[in-house]
Parts: sequence; C-alpha cells; structure tokens
Amino acid sequence: MNGFTPNNNTNVIRLLSEAIRKCNKGRNRILMGAVVLCILTLTFVFETAYGKINAEYTKNIRMDGTTASTYIEEGTKQQYEKARSLGYVRETGRRMKMGEATESGKKESICSIQVLDQTAWEKMMKPAYTGVHGTYPKKQQEIMLPVKTLKKLGIDNPKRGMKIALDISISFFQTEKEEFKLSGWYSAYTEDNGRSKAIGYVSEKKLKDWGYDIKDGSDILICPSNDMDWKDTEEKLYEDVPMKDNSQQIIATDTAKNRAVKEVTGSYGMAAVEAVVIICGMFLLVYNVMQISMAGDIRQMALLHTIGTTKKQLRKIYIRQIMRTIVPGGIAGIGLSVVLLRYLIPQLLGRQYLNGYGGAEEMQIFRVEILLLAVVFTLLVILGASEQVIWQTVNRTCIEGMHYTEQTGRKKRNRRRTDLGKGTFNKKKRSETQELCFMAWKNVTRYRQRFVITVISMFLGIEMFLIVMVITTGSDYANIINQRPDFLIAGEFSEFAQKEGSGTEYQTQSPDQDPLKSEGDNFELLYDNEYDEFSPISEKVRNRLWNLDGVKKKKSYITEGAYMLSSISRDGLRPLEKDTYLGKNVEYAEESSTDYESGAKMIEGLDADTVQIVSENELKALKTYVEKNKLKVDMDSLENGTGVMIIHDHKLSQKQEKQAEKAVGETVCLSPLKNKEACIRWNSMTDKERDKEDEKIKAETPSTEYTLSGYLDNQADDFPEIHQTWHGAEGDIYYLVSEKGFNRLPTKKKTFCMELNVEKKKEKNIMYEIQKILSAENQRRKSNTQTSLDGEGEAGIFYIARSDLMQKNADYIRGNRIMFGSISVILLCVGLVNYFNITFTGIVGRKKELEIMRKIGMTRRQERKLLLLEGSYYVLLIAGLVALVGTIILKGIDVYMRKQLSYFTFHYPVGAIAGSIVILEILCVIICNLLVLKKIKKWVKILVGDSIMEMKNVYKSLNEQKLYYEQELIRKKNVLKDTKEERKNITIKKIHGELYYYAQCKRAGKVNSQYLGPVIPGTIADIEEKQNKIECLTEEIKELEWNIESLKKMMEYYKKREKKEPVMNNFSFEVYWKDEITARVYVKKKKVIVSRYTENPGKQLFASKEMTRFQLGKIMEMRCWEKGRPDINEILNHLGLSEYNPYEIVRKTHGVSYNDFIWFRFPGEKLTSKDVLVR
Repeated sequence: MNGFTPNNNTNVIRLLSEAIRKCNKGRNRILMGAVVLCILTLTFVFETAYGKINAEYTKNIRMDGTTASTYIEEGTKQQYEKARSLGYVRETGRRMKMGEATESGKKESICSIQVLDQTAWEKMMKPAYTGVHGTYPKKQQEIMLPVKTLKKLGIDNPKRGMKIALDISISFFQTEKEEFKLSGWYSAYTEDNGRSKAIGYVSEKKLKDWGYDIKDGSDILICPSNDMDWKDTEEKLYEDVPMKDNSQQIIATDTAKNRAVKEVTGSYGMAAVEAVVIICGMFLLVYNVMQISMAGDIRQMALLHTIGTTKKQLRKIYIRQIMRTIVPGGIAGIGLSVVLLRYLIPQLLGRQYLNGYGGAEEMQIFRVEILLLAVVFTLLVILGASEQVIWQTVNRTCIEGMHYTEQTGRKKRNRRRTDLGKGTFNKKKRSETQELCFMAWKNVTRYRQRFVITVISMFLGIEMFLIVMVITTGSDYANIINQRPDFLIAGEFSEFAQKEGSGTEYQTQSPDQDPLKSEGDNFELLYDNEYDEFSPISEKVRNRLWNLDGVKKKKSYITEGAYMLSSISRDGLRPLEKDTYLGKNVEYAEESSTDYESGAKMIEGLDADTVQIVSENELKALKTYVEKNKLKVDMDSLENGTGVMIIHDHKLSQKQEKQAEKAVGETVCLSPLKNKEACIRWNSMTDKERDKEDEKIKAETPSTEYTLSGYLDNQADDFPEIHQTWHGAEGDIYYLVSEKGFNRLPTKKKTFCMELNVEKKKEKNIMYEIQKILSAENQRRKSNTQTSLDGEGEAGIFYIARSDLMQKNADYIRGNRIMFGSISVILLCVGLVNYFNITFTGIVGRKKELEIMRKIGMTRRQERKLLLLEGSYYVLLIAGLVALVGTIILKGIDVYMRKQLSYFTFHYPVGAIAGSIVILEILCVIICNLLVLKKIKKWVKILVGDSIMEMKNVYKSLNEQKLYYEQELIRKKNVLKDTKEERKNITIKKIHGELYYYAQCKRAGKVNSQYLGPVIPGTIADIEEKQNKIECLTEEIKELEWNIESLKKMMEYYKKREKKEPVMNNFSFEVYWKDEITARVYVKKKKVIVSRYTENPGKQLFASKEMTRFQLGKIMEMRCWEKGRPDINEILNHLGLSEYNPYEIVRKTHGVSYNDFIWFRFPGEKLTSKDVLVR
C-alpha cells in the first residue's frame, strides 16, 4: 500500500503523536503558557527571595563587622572545647581585645587592637569586610589595619611591609610603643554605623610578647545554627556551657541569616510554609490544564488501545506529543527567567541594596540550580499527569475507555417518595433564571474531583497573593518609621564623646534600632556638663517647642527625670558584680566605698546614673507585665514612691537574674550632683583642694533613701513600651521612679527628650521652627564654657525627623516594594491565569454540548447567562473561602509575625481581596462574551485548533488504520477458511448412566450432534485445540469488523466537517393557506421571528412568535418527504439536490403537502396557490 507504515513502527508512533498534538492545539497552547508561567513564577519567587535574603545577610554582617552573633565573655579553654562540640554551633573562634591604638606621639585614638585565631578571622571577620589585601598578621611585628585608619595616618596608597609606629594602650597601667609592618588592609563598615571603632589586628606572637595567651581569657566567638533565635541560643549555651562565675555572660543576638529571613518571610518555618503553598499552587495550575483535556485524551488513547496499541506504545505516543509542547514552553520560561533575574532585576534594584556596604554589584539573584529545579518540577508534574492518562486507559476495558468521562459513578440512594399525590406534580415551575442557576451549578459540580482541585488551586493562588501582600505591607520598613514620632528631640553627647563615636549611632543605624541606645556612658554624655542644673533640653527650649502651632500635645510625650549620684547596698548591686551571695548578718569591711571589692556595705557610683520618671500609664503597663509573668518585683513600693526599679538592656546572666530576685528590698540612696557654681569652682582647684571639696559637698548634699523594687530586662518578650532616654552603656545604672518618688528628691525635673507628633499640614513649618530654635540654643551652649575643663562648651540638642528617616531609607523601601510587589503580582497572575484556563477551556471543551442546547431552543442570551453564572459560582466560592478560611490564615500570620518582628503591622487586605474578586468576575464576563458572541472567531479557532488541515491529517491517519484493519480481516478470514472446520460446541451427555462427549453445531436452523467418544481425560484434546483456535479467530474477525465500522463512521464525521455545507444565514419567506397569507418568517442567523396573521390552527403552522433555527428546521422537515423512504435519492436527483436538506427541498417544492392547502412563497416569486398546490 502506497505510503502505508506498519503498526508496530516508530514512524506510526511519530505520525499518531503529531496528529494527536495537532488535534489538541488549544490545550497545548494553554499548557505551554502554564509551563512558562510555572517556571517563571517558581524561579522569580524563590530566586528573588533568595537574592533578597543574601543581600540582607551581607548587609547585616557588614553592619555587625562579623558573622558571629554570640560570644562568651573571657572564656576558658574548657568552655571553648565544650562550645565547639555542641551540635547547634557551626563555628567557634577566639578574640582578645587588647586596647586602643594612637598614632605615635598623639592622643587621639585611631582604632582598637584585637587578636584573632585563624577560625575567627577566616570564618567570622573576613566575610564582613571587602577589599581585603594581604594576609592576616603571623609575625610578631605585623599588623593589619582598615583603610580608614590608614587614611587617618595619612596613608592613601598602602603597601605591604611599610612601617607604622603606634602607641598601644593595653590597660590603665600598660602602654606599649610599637613599630609594626603592614601585612594587609581591608574596608570595614562598622565605624560608619556607629557600632564600634575601627579594628586593627596583630598576631598571636605579639599577644604573647605582651604577656597574654589567646587560649585563656579571650572572648569565645560563636556562630550558632541559623534557625535559632538569640534567646534559644543563649538559653541552650547557659545550659550546656558552665559559667566560671556568676558575672560571666553570654551575649547573643540573632544570626545575620536569621534576621535576613525574618525580614523577608518572618522565619524559617514561615518560609517553608510559603514555599510549600507556592509549589502546591504551581502543581495545581499545571495539573488543571492537563486535567481539563484528560477525559478526551483517555478516550483517544482507549481507541488506540482497542486496535492493539500496547501500553509502551501509548506512553510513547502521548509523551511525545506532550514533550513537543512543553519543550518550547520550557525554553521560553528559562529565557524569560534568565533575562529577568540575571539582568533586569539586579539592574533595577542594584542601587536599592548594599548602598554604603560594599556596593550593589554583590547583589546576586539568579541561581542556576533553582531554575533547573523549577524546570524539573514542571516536567515531573506534566509527566505524572500523562502517566495518569496512560494508567486510566490500560486499566479500563476498551468500551469503558472510549466512553470515559470524569464523572464518578456514585450510587444513588433509592429513596421512597412519600409525597406522591400530595401536590408533588403541582409544584411551581422554576423561572428561566432559576433554571439557568440550577443548570450552572450542576455543570460546575458535574466532575467533583476537577471541581475540588479547581477551587483549591484558585484559592491557593489568591490566598498566596494575599499572604505575600500582608507580609510585605506588614514588614515594610515604612512601618518602623511610622511608629516613630514626627520629631524626636534629645540632648547630644559631649563633643569629646562624639569624637569617640558615642551618641552618633542613630545617624547610620537601621530604622528598627532604638535611636537613643548607645555604647556611650553617662560620663561621656555629661562630660563638662556634670552639674545639677544641667538639663539636656532646657525649660525655655522645652516650652517653645511644646507650644509650637500644630503640635498634637495629647499624642506627644516628654521624658523627664534627673541625673543623680547613687549608692546601693552590696546585696542590691551584687547581680551586676562577680561575687556570690554571702547571706545575712555579715560583717562589712566599711560603711561605704566606691570599690565593690573593698567589702563595704554601700557601694557608691563614681559617675551619675539616670533616674527617669515613669508615667501612670507606664506604671500600669509594668504592673500588668510583672503580674502576667509572675516576676519577683515589688511594684507597690515603686507606685507609692518608696522604691526605685533598675531596668537593663539584657545585662544579667541567668545566675545574676536569680540573684536579682534576692536583691528586692535592698537600700538605694540617691543624691543630686553638685551645683553649677560648685562645678566652676571645682574646675579651678588643685587635686588636694578637689578632694577636700568633694568631702565637703558629700557631707552637705542630702541623700534620699529608697528600697530596690527589682530588676527588669527591657529586651524580654512582651516588655511594655517605656520612653527611655540614652541607655545601653556598660556600667551605667538606669533607675525608674514614680512621680511621687521623684518629688522626694532634692532636685528639679530635667527634660531628657521630647517626642512630638504634629499636624501633617504644618509639619514643614514646625520643622523649620525646630531647626531655628535648636540652632540658636546650640550656639548659646557652645559659647558657655564655664564648666568645661577644655573649653568645649555644653552639649547641644539634636532632632530626628520621621520624614528625614523616610527619605533616607526611601531607596531601600522602594526596592523592597518593587521586589515583593513583583512577587505579589506574579502570584495574582497565577490565580487569574488558572481561572482563565478553567473558564475558557471549560467553554471550548463543551462545544458539542452547547451546540445541542442551542438546537433544542437555548437562545444566545441564555447561553451567555448560563456561562456567566458558572464563572460567577467559582468567583463566589473563592470569595467565600477567602473571607472565611483565608481570614483565619491571615490572622494566624498576623499573630505569628508579631512574635517574629516587633514592628510588624497587620493591615487586612480588603482592597486586594475586592480587587481580586472584581478582576475574576471581569475575566468571566470577557471570556463569556468573547466566546459566546464570537467577537473574535479567529482567535477561538486558533485556540480550538479546528482547522481543515488538522482534519485532513486526522482523516489520513484514520484511513491508514482502516486499510490496515481490512488487510488483517482478509488474512484472518483466510486462516479461518484454511482450518476446514466449522465452529462446534463440546458438550457431555449422560446415556444409560455413562458419560459421552458430543460436538454440536447449527445447520439450516437445526442442531446437529456428532458423537466423539466416552469421557476420558485427554481423548478430545486435539478437537478442543482446533475449536479454541476457531473461536479466537472468530472473535478477532468480529472485533476487526467492529473497528473498521467505527473508523468508517469517524471518517464520515470528519468528511462532513471538512465539507462546507451551504447554510442560508439571512432570509425570509411568506406562508399562505391557499391565497390567504397566514405568517411571514424572518430568519437572521440563528434567530427566527414570526409575524402571524391568523390564529386558526388549521391554517397556522407556527405556535409562537419566536423560535430557533433548529425548530424551524423541524417544521420545514415536516413539509418534506421522509428521509428514510427507499426512493429518496431518486427524488433528490430529480430536484437537482445532492443531499437531504429541508431548506433546499422546501425552496424547490414550496413546502406543498397533499394533506392541506399550506404553501411557502419566497422573495421574488410571482406565484399563486393555483401555481403550486396539487389539489
């Protein structure tokens, strides 16, 4: 046979695969789009999140100056080995802080000096630096310095081996003059961020030369597991590593990676959940596209399986045509991902990240491995769905496969109708709208499995979009800034302290950091200003600021108090010191001393401590916090003014916390600083005169006694908001006192800081006034040098404006919004595309069903309404799920995120939900109108893939299969003929008690029997074998005949589809009874309008004024000969017609019947009844 390829051949598989692919062009185009979207979404979401986390991680370690987030103060060898052996500790290193370095012969410090072991340098410090040149010091006189320190020394072009002379202040009593050789240099960023001074490194040999050993008494640096927060790390280390004394502390913060993950996703757990939901959404998106055409694919494969195609061949045919679709889609998805994530996004966001932390060129988003995983995942989903088609095909009988639908065969319960005869058949008939609603719901839920998967996938798409929206808006840096007051006004550190970097941290730190937390202590804060009358914000300035027009006084806050000298009992101060509790009734060495080791009963402070007044609301919040956590704190003494509370920035170890509980009730004495006059006088005295003056002032200064209410950690979970002034320095004590308690002190209130919230319209004017007031005040203070030893003047006042913070972080905020906004939009698109696929392919896939409904009378308007209702049901279901289940999920995320991020702000996404639902409904309306009204027929035709070329290819394939079956049928019949046997039925008969074999066959309507012999095993084996062969051949012949007949019918179907049948789209005609007009009919496409001129049923053919083309066709068919009459072909030939078409027949016969006087007249015909009627 010319061009025929045998069945079991690679070319046949290729041919069939190509034919099936072309038949499914619509599904394949949608599948290709789904593949592109799936790959793009997975790579964009995960690679963007990965890149953002890495960028935040890099920024964090450079701000911190190290990858180590935890360290044990002055650790021992045993502690180092123990920490190193712990499973949750990734890296351990040693660091020895040695002191300050100054340029030889000068006083100004240029950097601090440290010594590191190899692990600390390579794993912890080096990754936090950029531009590292040279090597870490190994020889005794080698040193490594940061670039900015070298610039302070006047070295702009450093070279290895160049000599640098420095003075190293190791302790108060030890200063070393050294000449080093430069071994390397690097760029550090901690100095710019106010975190710490620049650091220079010397070798371990130099450390030994100075008389120290890095293995004994150095800080143990620890990099814990990234999924542990600082509290878990600290708690576990306290449990696993024994402390050498009560004062030894473990200082822990969240790891840089942990903080980065929190800022992006909330936590590792939330990141995992989000990843699973996104992957499930992508899985359901691709699976849905495959599921939509699965029923048709199974029927198609079952037909091939019926004609003998094996499971292996079916898999090859099906997978081949699927791969022809997903390969181009995969290439397109990969290409888009590379362009977006390798080039476009880094260029777009490069300036938003790592600005000032080493450059944006280090922001890497594109990851090949993530892209490959996305491609593999998409491929596995499609192949998995393809395997389901193959499995469904081969595990069904041929008949079941060819008639397969997705509808599950649930057994209906047989319920007895007890209401028959009680008006059941008299119930009110449904209206048109009710009937359409009922039909739409039945259509939506017809295939339960697909319905459930569809709803879940659409819900996940929309919900994931909402989750990302909530997390993005909630964790936006703008929320942190918005929690700040419009203006924070506070006193500055002294000029001397600012040169050392104290009190300037707020200028470069991130917005989530407390701007008034500093490593600078009160000595640096009050340097040259340590007198009782000094107020960080003077009363005059305070009043002017408070009374500015536009200040919202009810929403503003003033922090007040005083700087006082304090002395505290030995037992009260013990939690901050090294010794252990000695018990009561102990004999003290002396009554008071400034040295704790002296054994005195009362320990006096050398520098002023902060005493802050807490408001009534803050007292209530503290009391609630203490009661909720069952802390051993005496809130009553604090409230009634007899007690003071010490708050600290997580300065106590676990053992010190227990000692703090025992310190409740101990004595605290507060005394004012010397007055300004005494301070001026003191500055002009000699040392001996100053000692006498101090004793005199001490004797004359009144002291107020309080009891210690307890210690509280302001870094603990759920600690209430307390408006604090400068805090966080090592060695300072921060007291809280009530208004009643402060009034007992012999001093006036001082204004520490002001938090002003203002009217937005007047914000610019108020900022101008604040600048004006503070500028004048700072000029005045600078010239006030009476209390200064070095003539620097009093410390000034500064302000932080929220609008300035917002502008400063605008690039970073914009970058976050662009990145997370893009992810949100992509996830929303996934949900919308999923809905589009379901709605569009659902309509296209039901073409035949909708065509039948049109033929039985459904109008175009009803059809459109039905499809709109189906789409709307999906929208309503999604809206309900989002409103109920989605809200619960979002609330859970709110609770979880608030625990992870203190600044998280929950905004219920009403606008996003409403917008998503509206877009879904608009999509539904657009799709229904486009497809039902056929405004873009060409587009539908392309998507459906119903072209003449495809039909020819299918017809060709069917014809080749039919020819092959006919050859097989001839061959089988010849084999059967060659057996020279007829088909017989072997039976056993009992005659006279004996059993005998007989062969029976039917001839001429009679049953003939043939004796074969007695029943003995094996006697008729040859006869049985021949009969089995005949029976098999007979069944195979029947099956081949059935296959050939099926293929003929299918070929007839495609032949008819290929033909362009002439259809009269727009025409009209008149209907007469004899010469009396009874109706005029107007046909416009599929709409038929009838103008009736008589109600006489004997003369009128039409019962209504409107009908469908199908109904008109049936009426015309009634005016024609019967289609099945034997001579119909002769009659059609006589009329010049090639086929039976009622429209064409009536045009020829005018619809005349022998039974009545009705006839049709078409436009342009000059006829009367006499010309056409037969009687």
